[in-house]
Amino acid sequence: MAQNFKVDQAGTFAGPLVFIQCVEKRAINAAGQSAGQAKTNDGTPKWELHLLGLFNGFGGQITPEVIKVGIASVKNPAEGLSPQTPVILDGLELGVMEKTKRLPSGEEKIIGVNVWHRAEGIRPFSGQGVRGKSETAA
Repeated sequence: MAQNFKVDQAGTFAGPLVFIQCVEKRAINAAGQSAGQAKTNDGTPKWELHLLGLFNGFGGQITPEVIKVGIASVKNPAEGLSPQTPVILDGLELGVMEKTKRLPSGEEKIIGVNVWHRAEGIRPFSGQGVRGKSETAA
């Protein structure tokens, strides 16, 4: 069963996310080969943002991690953003879904989870909204 959670960027990250790159999300066919750019059910191209986040960890530790965030957009959603630009994601969500394996008996066994991130949009960080206050739109 899949579950989605809205991400409070101000409470989750120790600062703004840092843009690294945006690449086309590749579709994979039944043979496991690349089949062009992936698309949503309505035909919108899928993209993958690569971002650096500084996570507020346990005991006050700050942990850097590269996260990949899926986004659907007719054009490159990061057009005009340079690498290392601080950014805010609109509508950031975290999804979790069980990863299963079908046993010879036909029964499905849970062997782990898949975790993903997705967002509705990306924009440059304006210098407000990271330490506990949400950024207001201009």
